[in-house]
Amino acid sequence: MTELLCIGNPIVDIFIEIDKRLAVKYGILEPAVHIEYEKAQVILSESSIDFKNAIRSSGGGAANVAKNASMLGMKTAF
Repeated sequence: MTELLCIGNPIVDIFIEIDKRLAVKYGILEPAVHIEYEKAQVILSESSIDFKNAIRSSGGGAANVAKNASMLGMKTAF
């Protein structure tokens, strides 16, 4: 079995749905946009979204490669 070692910074991706009016107000015009933590806090404070219900996933290039390779049956480490 092939093994893969991935080295990189661990990052957490957070996914939420917001009201379209808030998206337009803050210039979020693409289907998926990366925004700074501080800006996310402002947007969340103006919405009824409970941040505790956001979807969190490991992120960063190395983590994504390790996750996808393991899903294809490779033995991976991050």
